[in-house]
Amino acid sequence: MGADRTLGVVKSVLVAVLVLNFATVVLRPQVGIHQFEAGGDPGLIGDWRGFFPEKNLTGAVTAVTFLILWFDPRSKTNLAHLGLILGSLVFLVQTGSKTSLGIGLVSLVLGLAYRRYDWRFWPVAMVALALLALAAAWAVVASWDIISATLDRQDAFTGRT
Repeated sequence: MGADRTLGVVKSVLVAVLVLNFATVVLRPQVGIHQFEAGGDPGLIGDWRGFFPEKNLTGAVTAVTFLILWFDPRSKTNLAHLGLILGSLVFLVQTGSKTSLGIGLVSLVLGLAYRRYDWRFWPVAMVALALLALAAAWAVVASWDIISATLDRQDAFTGRT
């Protein structure tokens, strides 16, 4: 099939999923938006999930959609394409999926940095990366008591027990 055609098919499927997610939120909000559930987490109320069963899967798929649309070099001047990029970002934010937002942001920054990559920067980048890793390791060691106390709490990661 070839890489370009495969990426085109993946992009088309992801755009179709995004459109279906928006349609579900608009036409069937009782399905597309988390509602109150007895015994459920009240923190989920209002988070968008589209036609997926839960917001985190929706967030992951939407983050991938955003990244593929953002890094598509052929369509940056097309208003419809820019609308899809904005739509995927809006939907991602509305999912409330903090993990997908965080990983998506890191992926965006790394992708933009990679586009600027020049092999002549390799030695400087390696020294900077090594210094950054040493600083991070020092910060973890210096703060280990706080980190371990936080991670031992049952509600530390998601805020839910």
